[in-house]
Amino acid sequence: MAYEGYDIYLQYQETSPKNYLRTVLQQRINRDFEDTMNVYTIKEKNRLTGVFTDITVRIERYGQEFSFFAHDDYKKIIFKDIDYNVFLGDIFEFEGYRWIVIQSKTRADATASCVVQKCNGILKFTESTPLTENIIELDCLIQSRVYDVKDATYIQLPKGKLEIIVPFDSDSSKIRVSSRPTRFLLGQQDYRGKLKSYVVENIDSIGQVEIDNYASTPSTYAGSLRILMLEDVKDTRDNHEYGVAYQRYFI
Repeated sequence: MAYEGYDIYLQYQETSPKNYLRTVLQQRINRDFEDTMNVYTIKEKNRLTGVFTDITVRIERYGQEFSFFAHDDYKKIIFKDIDYNVFLGDIFEFEGYRWIVIQSKTRADATASCVVQKCNGILKFTESTPLTENIIELDCLIQSRVYDVKDATYIQLPKGKLEIIVPFDSDSSKIRVSSRPTRFLLGQQDYRGKLKSYVVENIDSIGQVEIDNYASTPSTYAGSLRILMLEDVKDTRDNHEYGVAYQRYFI
């Protein structure tokens, strides 16, 4: 009889204390989430379609441990849904800038949250000539130093090298690292109106990178790519006006 009564109880109650506590927490968040000054409607990019959609979140300043950086370059985003999925490399747009997720879950929070850093560059390339058409643009972080987890310090990259972080998606997956790797034009124009030329030296994935291949069409993307670039010799065929480099595999 006791078991029968418990079965009836389960039909109307949460099946575990954990689920019950989650439900109570979500109810409280739903009630209080917008009762603050830091609630904003921002845009989130869909990796598969490239379309930005509105989402209501809380935004907080972040980065007290990065005291040598401007704190405005880092933000913490808190989501209303405690089960909201956010991945490394996801792109958001607010305050007139694009932001990329560099930490997909902050451990101190029971809610879903992430840390984003302001994108400071755009990678441009095309898969075919002419260089003025079908240009692919990728929001990115361009860094001249990398973080050493073991020593918890930043290491300056050798002169002429850059580390660039981009979302992993259908466009970034076209970047080549081979006998004829992809080239890019980066930096500020010099007095001649020329940009510096860089070539991909290595590519590494960060975080969850999931691809569900069906008929060679990926349907799911997650994670980001860490691209190491080496300063390259200029090519007279580069288009510095558009900021697009000529690819040696065009030959």
